Amino acid sequence: MQGFVFTIFAAYQGSAEAATWILLSYIWAFVELAPESYAEAAATRVTRHLSKGRREFAQAVSFHSIKVGTLISIVCSATLYVYGPFFVWCLSLDDTLEQMLLELIPYAVLCQPFVSIGMTAMELNDSLHIYKQATYIMTAVTLFIMIPIAAVLTYWFGYNIEGLAAAQCIGYVAAGVANIVIFMNADWDRAVRKAQQASEL
Repeated sequence: MQGFVFTIFAAYQGSAEAATWILLSYIWAFVELAPESYAEAAATRVTRHLSKGRREFAQAVSFHSIKVGTLISIVCSATLYVYGPFFVWCLSLDDTLEQMLLELIPYAVLCQPFVSIGMTAMELNDSLHIYKQATYIMTAVTLFIMIPIAAVLTYWFGYNIEGLAAAQCIGYVAAGVANIVIFMNADWDRAVRKAQQASEL
């Protein structure tokens, strides 16, 4: 939903902005690919340990996966920063779109490590069977933080798509912090019981 709404905001700013915003989603998807894949794999491993009643192993894998996922994200962000012009050239040969994309890349580079921490925590929360809280938080952040900030920056202050990128970064970081808080306060004994019940079905 957030992507659709932000595309409408970008279209209000102009056709070039709308096209740039859509192209930016491909760049962001590239940066997210490795950290997200690692987070899903780690969450699967945590689920397996929980279903076997190995709480200590599950906790160790969880905390280690957050560290490694963050490191992977930093490497991907650094790659995007160094090879940003090449990625932009692969997506568009239009000078205007290229310039706009190059202006947006620093937002993705700076924000992605924080996003990855929250994304990994969200995957782990899913393994801990507290995904409902994570879903509610992401919905609340989207409806009450990201979209309102983007709307104000677009319609009130008249910012370009850098305002949308800033709003998206703020929202993702807020969601990440909330997911980390949920993860740090998780009931691991309950998670073991839930995982064992699910494995018996």
